[in-house]
Amino acid sequence: MTRHHTRLTTTWLTSLAEELPEHRTATRPARWDFVARDLPPILERLATSWDHLVDFIPGRPEYREFDGTSDLGLTYRIECMAGRDGIVEPVGVEIDEAPPWMGEEPSVDV
Repeated sequence: MTRHHTRLTTTWLTSLAEELPEHRTATRPARWDFVARDLPPILERLATSWDHLVDFIPGRPEYREFDGTSDLGLTYRIECMAGRDGIVEPVGVEIDEAPPWMGEEPSVDV
């Protein structure tokens, strides 16, 4: 199995900032919740699965994407590219929904 090096880009962090708020809300986790909890396994997936990901732009294998569900319950699509140096970089993210537990009052049995 080939393992690729990965690195974050300013473009990806900007894309994440457009998708998630700086602070948690009743319906959305904060972007740093996503970075702390979900980003490490995403980068691991990029490092180990790059060769098997779907081309983002047909005929341009240096651009690939994948979908997933985060530990926070978010669904996401990550757009990535391989740099000239071969390092894989996430360059965009789309997040589709909030986790089902956000905004709910906990139930308490008495």
